[in-house]
Amino acid sequence: MAVFLGRAANIYPLSFLLNLGRRNKISSNFQHMMMFAGVYIELQVIPMISQDPNYEE
Repeated sequence: MAVFLGRAANIYPLSFLLNLGRRNKISSNFQHMMMFAGVYIELQVIPMISQDPNYEE
């Protein structure tokens, strides 16, 4: 949950600030896509990171 909130706290305010000086604005649909695409990738990486490197069968 903290990862989700942290990503939202970065993507939406930074997109807002970037949109202030742009003619070609970042749409809200694209902001949502960046939000959920990042969460999707993180959910795939977390199990790889959390595995013990010293594990032997």
